[in-house]
Amino acid sequence: MSRVYGYHLIARSISLSARHLLFEFAFAPERTRGAEVWLNMSYTADIPTSQDYIGAGNDVQYGRPPLKARYAWFDFFRPDYEWMGHFHPVGSPTATTCGTG
Repeated sequence: MSRVYGYHLIARSISLSARHLLFEFAFAPERTRGAEVWLNMSYTADIPTSQDYIGAGNDVQYGRPPLKARYAWFDFFRPDYEWMGHFHPVGSPTATTCGTG
C-alpha cells in the first residue's frame, strides 16, 4: 500500500444521547477519488464499554459509556496500522480524552 500524506482529521463533533456516543469527522482536504485514507480509531472509557460501532460516511456511532464513567478515550491511528494487534489499555500515549459528564 502506498502512503498517503497531506490529510488532516477534523473532529466535527462528539455528542451523547441517551443510548449512543456519536463521533462526527471530516478530512481536509476532502479525500480524492481512490485515496486510501479512512478513520482508524478505537474508543473506550474509564469504566469498560462496548467496542461495537456503526460507521457510515463521516460518522461513527458507539454505545454510550456507562453513566458513572467520567472520561472517554479515543485513539487514532494511521490507516495501515492494525491497532487490534497492538491493543493497550486506556491511557496510552496516543489517547485523546474527552469528559462525558
